Parts: sequence; structure tokens; C-alpha cells
Amino acid sequence: MASAVVGAATTPVLAWTATAEDVGRFNLLMVYVGLGVVVSCLGLDQAYIRFHHDARRRGRLLTAAMLLPVTVSGIFAGAILVAPSWFAEQAFDLRAASVGVGLAAAIVLNVIYRFAAVEIRMAESPGALLVNQVVPKVILICAVLLASVLGAGVHFEIIVWVYAAGLAAALAVWSSRLFSRAVLHAERTGEADTRQMLRYGVPLTASALAFWVAASTGAVGLRALASIQEVALYALALSFALPASLLQVVLASVWTPIVFRWNDIEAREQLPKVQRMVSAGAVWLFLVLGSGSWAVHWLLPSQYASVEYMIPAAMAPALWYAVSEVTAVGIQIRKRTSLLALASSAAAAVGVITVVPLAAALGARGALLSMMAAYGTLFVVRTELSARVWMSVPRRRLYLQAALVGVLASSVLLGGPFLGVRVYLVWVAAVVILAVIDLFETSRRSRRVRVP
Repeated sequence: MASAVVGAATTPVLAWTATAEDVGRFNLLMVYVGLGVVVSCLGLDQAYIRFHHDARRRGRLLTAAMLLPVTVSGIFAGAILVAPSWFAEQAFDLRAASVGVGLAAAIVLNVIYRFAAVEIRMAESPGALLVNQVVPKVILICAVLLASVLGAGVHFEIIVWVYAAGLAAALAVWSSRLFSRAVLHAERTGEADTRQMLRYGVPLTASALAFWVAASTGAVGLRALASIQEVALYALALSFALPASLLQVVLASVWTPIVFRWNDIEAREQLPKVQRMVSAGAVWLFLVLGSGSWAVHWLLPSQYASVEYMIPAAMAPALWYAVSEVTAVGIQIRKRTSLLALASSAAAAVGVITVVPLAAALGARGALLSMMAAYGTLFVVRTELSARVWMSVPRRRLYLQAALVGVLASSVLLGGPFLGVRVYLVWVAAVVILAVIDLFETSRRSRRVRVP
């Protein structure tokens, strides 16, 4: 969670110290690096977690898991280094060989960094894991602020290389004891290890890649259809949606371990209550934080004033995904993980189809609408699939609350700049509607209970 907080602070800091174009480029850097990690790892990072506790020779297992991803990332890096200036221009609209080389280094370092973090996590060293995750972001923030204070100027070439140096520092300092011990003292890797893990991990890669498409289509679409400045607005809106993302982090850390400790009867009894509680909490969190989005006036330069009206639309997808962690638990209980890939693929398809007209017409606002459409699809498909493979629960209230969030976020996004202060009437109306929904559903449940 601390890593998420520090990470979310990075984009606003860049907004004050770098140009809007470079803020957008930094967001694109995170998108491309994320793609490189997903494709390079081939799900072997997740396979290592799955087989870790059953392995007698864990050093050998880690080496087997790492070997292919590091090789694949090296191939990607080599391809970029053949024509670094061309890759930099295509990815960032900036013809600079140093940027292409920095992108190649960032991809390889992130793959190694991913396995270092996994090893530290499996060694149950939360303090080391926290520091390992925070160090690269803190180094970037401090370097950017120092350059700004000294008047050196903050350019994207500097940002790329400071980011890569932060990853290298985290690997060298905080990961060395646990990570190098596991790798350097490993036995010779056998083919059986890699093949077994690939059979487990490759299907997860398809799901992760589809999810990456759903999550990243907005930024990539804006790069192709609008401008780098629009990418900056989009990135800043997402960075201020952090509290909504933290709900998903908390649920992933607390909810999943709890539900897997329940037996089937307990899960069937408790799930409807938990779903109602989480959905209601998500909506009220959206109302409280969304209505306070005016505070960005104090946190961003004046050229980013329109971000105020984008924040609710950036929060909605994160909240829907968080609620779906609960509503889709039946898929995991039944171990039908292929259905998660199906849901992610449906969301990715919706994102790709909608981003082209919306981003071209509305810029960052259109990209956020496309993202909402993708995550709304993900929420509905995951919920419905879970209801069919495990247990059907009442979903009217879930969908009414989700629809309220979507309508309100879209209204503020599209109408906020024209309504001005009157936009708060929309928030008041939403509170009234939510209260009516709660009263209606509570009355409906009580009547059902009284029926003999």
C-alpha cells in the first residue's frame, strides 16, 4: 500500500517539474514496461509462487522460473537496441537514442525486479519487500525535485534513466541477500521444472495480457489518436484515483485468504452479506472522494484544471474491479481460472472497440469513457460467470449501484466543465438516489424474510 501511495505521488510531482508532454511520456513508459513484463514472464512468476512451498530445491525452482523470462526480455531489449531512435519516436514521439536504450534497460530490469520481489515475498520479509518496492519511486521523486531546485531542467531522457537506475539500486541493495542467495546457490536447472511451470503459467499470461489491453488501451489510444498532452491529463486523473485502487489492494490482501478458509456452506451463507457491504462501501467511497475532487486545484498547476472533472471517471473502473474481486470469487472457488481470461478478453475487446471513436473525438475524456466501458464489462461478465459456475446471489442492487456510479462519473466528466459549481447538485442527487435504492432493497429483503 505504501508503494502505491508513493507511486501515485510520482505523476503529480512530475506535473510540477516537467512538461505536459513528458508527464504523458512517463505514463506511456509504465504502459510499455508493463507489457514487456507480462509478455516476458510468460506467467512463470505466478508459477514460482504456486510451486514454491512444494519444492525441495527452491533455488533451482527460482532459476528455472527466471531463465526464460530474462532471455525473452533480453531479446526484446536487443530488438530495441537495433534502432533505439526509431523505437523512441514510435513509442514516445521523441527521436532520441538514449530514450530507446533506457526503455530496453527498464524492461530487462523490471523482469528481474519482478522475480526479486516475488522471492522476497515468499521469504516472508514484509519490511524488505516494502523497501524494495518504494526505493525506485523515491529515487525518481527525489532526483526530479533536486534537478528542479538546481534549475537543471527535467527532461524525459533524465526521467527514463533515473527510473532505470532506481530499479538497479533496489536490486543491488535491498534484494541482494535473499535474491542472490537463491540464484547463485541454485542447483542445475532441469527441463522438467520449466515445462511444468510453463503449463501452469502460459494460460495465466493470456489472461494477464487481456487485462493489460483493457487497462492500457486508453493511454495507447491517446498516443495514436490524440496527443501526448492528453495522455498527461489521463495519467494525472488515474493517479488521483488512488483511494479507489487501494480498496482493491485491501480486498486482495484480506478477502481472498478469508474466503478460502471458509467451507462451502460458510461461503454460501456469508457471500451475499459481504457483497452488499463491499458494494455499498465502494459507492459511498466514490461519492465522498469524488465530491472532493475540487481539491486538485491546490495540488496541480493551472493547465491541468480539467483533471478535477476526470477523477470520478478514473475512480469508477477501480471500484468496479474491487467489487468484482468479491462477486467473482465463485470462479476461484471452482478453480475455473480460464473464465477469468474470458472476462478479461471481453473487457479488452470492448476497450479496443470504443477507444478509437471516443479518444479521437474527446481526447482524455474519451479514453476514460472507454476505460469505464471496459471495466464495466469486466465487472458484469465476472459476476455473471461466477453466479453460473458456483452460486447465484441477488444482483439487482449490485448493478443499480454500479450503474449509478457510471452515470454520475460520466455526467461529471462530460458536463462538469459547463456546470461549474452547479455540478455539486449532481452529487446531491446521487446521494438521494442511492438512499432510495438502499431503502427499496432493504424493504424488499425484509418482506421476503417475513413470508412464511
